[in-house]
Amino acid sequence: MAATTYRVLVAALVDRVFEVAGLAATARGGRVDPPITVMLDEAANVCRIDALLDLYSFFGSQGISVNFGSGHPDYSVHRGDRGGPG
Repeated sequence: MAATTYRVLVAALVDRVFEVAGLAATARGGRVDPPITVMLDEAANVCRIDALLDLYSFFGSQGISVNFGSGHPDYSVHRGDRGGPG
């Protein structure tokens, strides 16, 4: 039960950070200045983020850098990275 609660909480927090970053970009004409960096260190291990690769490009064009870190070398293969670790 607790693991499910943490997954839901982390997913909601990550979603809210992305939402607020996008709103900040929109309010500033489509791009934030100075740039924002969103660090997802191990967050995606807790909650699956299927659109992670698409978010890199989408937010990158708005001055929002999405960085992902994982301690598991095969994570990107198991979670949908088209190219695998590298």
